[in-house]
Amino acid sequence: MPWLLSLVWRWQPLFPANVETAVWMTAFFSCWYLVAAFLLLRRFSGSNDLLALAVVGVTAFHPLFVAVSGAVLSDLPFAALAMMAAVAAEAAMRREGRAGMAALAAMFTGLAILTRTLGVAVASGILAAALHRRAYRQATIFCLVLAPFLFFVLPRGGAEASAASEPGWRQTWIYYSSYGQFWKLSVPNFRVFREMAAVNIRNFLEMPATFCLFPPPGGEQSHLGVMLCITLTIGILAGMARQARRQWQPIHFIFVFYS
Repeated sequence: MPWLLSLVWRWQPLFPANVETAVWMTAFFSCWYLVAAFLLLRRFSGSNDLLALAVVGVTAFHPLFVAVSGAVLSDLPFAALAMMAAVAAEAAMRREGRAGMAALAAMFTGLAILTRTLGVAVASGILAAALHRRAYRQATIFCLVLAPFLFFVLPRGGAEASAASEPGWRQTWIYYSSYGQFWKLSVPNFRVFREMAAVNIRNFLEMPATFCLFPPPGGEQSHLGVMLCITLTIGILAGMARQARRQWQPIHFIFVFYS
C-alpha cells in the first residue's frame, strides 16, 4: 500500500521502529471497515440495526479477518475506504442527492485508488450506479473531484525506470501500481492462464462459504467439505441476487466491476 506506507515512513522513517506504527494503522482501518460495513448493511432492504450488527460481529471475530487486521497489508485499509465510498455513494448517487455527498464519495474513492489501483473498480461501480439512477449532476461532481486523485496513479517514466532496475523490486512495484502489468507477468502462457482460471473459479465457489465455515470441514482436499462450501456459496449468492433485485445499490455495481 504505497500511499499509506509513505505516510508511515514520513512519520517514522526508521525501520524496524516504524513497523509498530504501520500495524496500528492497519488495526485502525480494520475497525473503520467494521463501522463502514455496519453503516452499509443497515441500509439494505429487509435489514435492521440488530441484523447488521450481528453480521459485523461475526466478521470481527472471523479468524481470517483477525489475522489480516494485524498484518501490514493493503487489504483492510483498501476495504475500509472502498466501503466508505459505497456508503457515501448510496446517499449521493440519486437525483436528489447532495453535491457534498457526491464529493465525499469521490474523495473516499480517490483514497482507495491511491491505496490500491484496483480502486478504479470502485469508481466504475459508483459511476454505473449514478447512470442507472440517472443522477447525472452527481456523477459529474464525482468525476471532477476524483480527477486529481487519478493524476497520482498515472505512469511516470522516472519511477518506471527505477522500478525496472531489479526484477524483485519491479514485481513489487507493478503489483501495487498496475494490475494489468502484474497480470501479464503472472500469466506468461496459456497453460498458466488455464491453471489460474481453475483456481479462481474454485475460490469463487468456496470463499463466500468460509464466512460461515473456516476452515472448510475436512480441509481443502475434502470433497465433502468442498461440496458443502459450494452449496453454502450458492445460497449466499442467491441472497445477494435477491437483494440486488429489490434495490440495486452502488455496492452491487462495485462487486460486478471488482469481480
